[in-house]
Amino acid sequence: MKITKADFHNHLQTCKPTCSFNEVVDIVSKKLGDDGVIGVVNVGDDNRYEKFLGFKGYERKEIGAGFYVPEKSVFVVKGQEVQTKQGHLLILGIEKDKHLKNYNTIEDAIAEARDLGGVIIASHPFFLQGIGFYLQEHLSLLTLIDAIEVHNGEAVFGNKKTQEFYKFMKEDFPHLGAISTSDGHSLAETGSSYTLIYGLNMNGLTESLRYAIRNNLDYEMNTSYLSAFNHMLDSACITALRKARLDKFAERLLGKEF
Repeated sequence: MKITKADFHNHLQTCKPTCSFNEVVDIVSKKLGDDGVIGVVNVGDDNRYEKFLGFKGYERKEIGAGFYVPEKSVFVVKGQEVQTKQGHLLILGIEKDKHLKNYNTIEDAIAEARDLGGVIIASHPFFLQGIGFYLQEHLSLLTLIDAIEVHNGEAVFGNKKTQEFYKFMKEDFPHLGAISTSDGHSLAETGSSYTLIYGLNMNGLTESLRYAIRNNLDYEMNTSYLSAFNHMLDSACITALRKARLDKFAERLLGKEF
């Protein structure tokens, strides 16, 4: 079965204003090769995946929770980074125009994701807004999670602890997969970190995605230090603005409009 490269966690929000559908797909094709996979991840309740799907460019074939670009042999999978009371979860494989609720408890978010058939991943668990410390106190939640993001290109100070946690937990929770992602906020970052997977196909995309992630083969890890510090600064500003109830300014800074 063919082995492919997948960068499941991308936001694309800092693309230059003239960035096109074809530019993104070309970058994915160049960096990840034939049947390369990119996850385009909504933040909170925005719809950047749906907007991206609607851009003009190469022909595409929709396949439920994603689409395929035949001309470039590229898969695009929908994701959502859900903001729970305990931190962030990355959910993959939810169909377009469906959004999980934000600011629920992590238990409620996991239940909703499972009801919708999503693949549940602990994103940057020991970095800003991660759920790692909560998971350490509630290990039974790991039975409901499909994978741990063991490397995040922008989680400069959290990756080592995450890898140690995963290695320790894998014995007791052998179903857990491990993924490496760029958490890209620009074209330059997209595909810089990725996971080697097999078994992904267009028939039953979400279930094959779950299988591929739980049975990952290896991964490439790179860190975008400048982007990571920019991300940390943005997160701190957004948190402060929301605490001051200046949500509109926070949303503008977050870059909800792709």
